[in-house]
Amino acid sequence: MRSFVLGRRVLVGLLVVALGNPALAVTPTSQPPAASEQAPTGQPTQPLGKIAAADVVLTTDGLLVGQMVDRSGKPIGDAPIWLHTPAGEPVKAQTNGRGQFAYQGVRDGVCIVQAGEQVKLARVWAKHSAPPRVQSGLLMVADREVVRGQIGPNATANAIAGRTKRFFANPIALAATIGAAVAIPVAIHNSDSGS
Repeated sequence: MRSFVLGRRVLVGLLVVALGNPALAVTPTSQPPAASEQAPTGQPTQPLGKIAAADVVLTTDGLLVGQMVDRSGKPIGDAPIWLHTPAGEPVKAQTNGRGQFAYQGVRDGVCIVQAGEQVKLARVWAKHSAPPRVQSGLLMVADREVVRGQIGPNATANAIAGRTKRFFANPIALAATIGAAVAIPVAIHNSDSGS
C-alpha cells in the first residue's frame, strides 16, 4: 500500500509539471486582448483533413499579415483572430476596419490561424527561405454555412474528450503518463517481492 501512495504522489507531481505551459513569444500588432477574453477552448473543431493549408511569407519586419473577408469578399472588421503555435498558448489579434490583422514575432514553421469556426494551417516562411510561389498574406474567408441534422455526443462527453486530447497533445504530459504506466507497476512489484 505504501508504494501505491508513493507512486500516486509521483504521478500527481509529474502531472502538475506537465500541465505547465511556457509563455508564447508571439504578440499581436493590433491591440492586446482584454484580460476578460479567453482563447477558444480545445482544439480547432474542423477535422485535420479538411483544414485549408497556405504557404505565407513573413514581411521584412517579421510580421505575419492577413485579411478576414466574408464569402462575397467584403472585409470583416473587429473580428478576433487566434494564432496557435507549437510554442504555447493561443494569441489573439483583432481585425481593423479593412479586415486586416498582423502578428509580430512569428517564427518560420507551421501554425494554425483560427477565426471562429474557420481554421487555416499556415506554413510560415522567412523572406530568404520562401519557395517561389508563396502568398504575402493569409486570407481568411468566413464560411457561415449551416449543416443541420447532425447528432453528436453530449456536452459532458465532448468536454471530457476535449480535455483529454489537450492533455495528451502536450509531449511532457504524454511522457509523464507513459513513465507512470511503466514505473508504478514496477514499484508495486518490487515492494511486493521485498516483503
